[in-house]
Amino acid sequence: VMGGASGIGLAIARRLLAEGASLVVADVNEANLAAVAGDKCATIAADVTVEAQVEAAVALASDRFGRLDAAFNVAGGSRPGYIVDLAESEWDFTVDLCLKGVFLGMKHQARQMMRQQGGGSIVNIASLNAHVPMHAGSAYVSAKAGVEALTKNGALEFAEYGVRVNA
Repeated sequence: VMGGASGIGLAIARRLLAEGASLVVADVNEANLAAVAGDKCATIAADVTVEAQVEAAVALASDRFGRLDAAFNVAGGSRPGYIVDLAESEWDFTVDLCLKGVFLGMKHQARQMMRQQGGGSIVNIASLNAHVPMHAGSAYVSAKAGVEALTKNGALEFAEYGVRVNA
């Protein structure tokens, strides 16, 4: 669970643990990671916008538990601002976190699932705002619309390997 130390990601992680899954939770919030760590839950401090850290999180899952069957790309956030006032750095923060993070997650998760030759499932968290604009939300809306399109492209590219991708 990429971005699994709070919010939707934490809820997903807790539910997976309750269902008996073994999992890795990756997040930048190291304090919250400690709260979910356990025998069946490995944690790793990882920024989803840094490819080497995403790759390390995926490697931890396969190294610790033998394979990767499901992956959740949940990390998200926004630095809102009206288009005419939004600093480029604020745009980059939101788009990188919400869209680039999903791209990097899918890239390494699908590679691992393809190596295993057993398929798998990748779930990307999009948003209602992929379709509904909001004031001061141009970067977030754009990124979440991108997540939906990227998800469809991943589903197309990975289908022959038995890897499903949904948003």
